[in-house]
Amino acid sequence: MVTVQPSRFALLNIDDDNDSDSNQKKDKQNTGKGNKPQSANKKKNKKKKVAQQKEQEELRNLAFGRTGKAHSSGSASGTKDKQATNERLPRDKQWKEWQEADKEFVSESYEKDLQQALLLSKLEAEEQKKVQPVTKEDDTGNSRQKAKKKKDKPVTMSLEEFQQDSTKKDLNNDSKQVQDIQHKADPAFFDKVEEETHKIIHKEHIQEEYRKQYIVENARTQQYEETIRKKDEQIEKLKKENSKLKSDLLEVKERNQQFCMILAQGEMKGKTTVLMELNQLKQVRDELTQEVGNLTSELEKERSKVHALRTSVDKSKTGKKK
Repeated sequence: MVTVQPSRFALLNIDDDNDSDSNQKKDKQNTGKGNKPQSANKKKNKKKKVAQQKEQEELRNLAFGRTGKAHSSGSASGTKDKQATNERLPRDKQWKEWQEADKEFVSESYEKDLQQALLLSKLEAEEQKKVQPVTKEDDTGNSRQKAKKKKDKPVTMSLEEFQQDSTKKDLNNDSKQVQDIQHKADPAFFDKVEEETHKIIHKEHIQEEYRKQYIVENARTQQYEETIRKKDEQIEKLKKENSKLKSDLLEVKERNQQFCMILAQGEMKGKTTVLMELNQLKQVRDELTQEVGNLTSELEKERSKVHALRTSVDKSKTGKKK
């Protein structure tokens, strides 16, 4: 995951003091009189701002690789030496310190803005609560006056009664102002505001953590879905290859069966021809054996005849000699 780094120029002032002064003036106009705790809180905020400005200047000098003295001094040799020493410092530490300071500054400024917004919203809500009963009383008074005008005739008022009514109204207004001052001077008011700001910031931190976790989980799920999609594509490809191989195997089996049939037929034909030739040869052998037997018998007869002739010739020769 890519971590988003805050900008190093977030430390620079961009007319924040003017905006804060205008906001303070608006707060004074809205709160009115008797807002002493708020003025004390504003003084504290000013002190904090001065301290924060000093910290910002120091961090700014660290971020840009120069100290206050080097920036103020105009000597070229001193600035070069200090810049060289600052460059020799480990930049990782400066970067980490700057990041931490920037985060603290952003969180503090956000917390202050949130506190101011809560104060303004609470003050506006209280003013609305105060204005609503007054308007209700005015409405009820007007309705009563209208009802009296309808029922009775207008009654003349003496000077003493008019003065008594005006003094009563002044006393009521003074008591309301005193109650408002007491309510505004409540020391727990700002503590409650701080508690609410801390609660809101804590909730926002939790929501941010949940959001980051959701982003990480979403990225993981996307990766898993991508891997599953690739695996499904591979499975489909393998299934197609398997079906193709099965069809090829069936074709090969059919061809083998055909070859086996052809070979079997050839073997049968060869066997039949060989058997026929054997039978013919047997017949020829029988015929030849029979002829040989006949010839041998005739030869024996001829031999016996030749022997008889020889014996007769020999007898005749011997008779002539005698």
